[in-house]
Amino acid sequence: MTELVETNVVTLEVVEVGAEVVTPIAPAAELVETNTEVSDVVEVGAELAMIDAPAIEYTEVGVQGPPGARGPIGPPSGSAITIVAGADLGGNRVVTGAAAYADSSDIATAGRAIGVTIIAAVEGDNIDIICAGELGGFSGLVVNGLIYTGNNGTLTQVLPTEGYIQTLGVVVSPTKILVNISPPIIII
Repeated sequence: MTELVETNVVTLEVVEVGAEVVTPIAPAAELVETNTEVSDVVEVGAELAMIDAPAIEYTEVGVQGPPGARGPIGPPSGSAITIVAGADLGGNRVVTGAAAYADSSDIATAGRAIGVTIIAAVEGDNIDIICAGELGGFSGLVVNGLIYTGNNGTLTQVLPTEGYIQTLGVVVSPTKILVNISPPIIII
């Protein structure tokens, strides 16, 4: 910022008022700065000049306002992780550690289920998975019934008859389950 400083002898154009060094543009004269709170005093030859510094504004700290609206609640209990989706995945689907669907008819996925997806994701994107705890977004579930790994990552309340049985948890309401994954039982 450029400011004009007027003395009874000369008019100086000064840059960087309030900085450690006041730099004159013309005429060339030796300037000495002293620190004051409101203005800077400089010596131009034998004359003193007052340079007004930018005003400092103070604001009064007010009282705290009312609290804002409550934000969305996170998972109420248990644990969740975020991993990179190994395939396009739907929401509320059982997935393995490779972020692909677990499938009760495919013995190769037995014991590999790590949780249930919270939302859908495309391959390569991050996806959130509930490993243990409450998960909603369902409809028509039978309360107190068990929930199992079904085919192609689906959750089912029907006991699988081939491949393996893996209990994922228990239904706590028509729209929520409590994820608590048990070891699989291979069907022979």
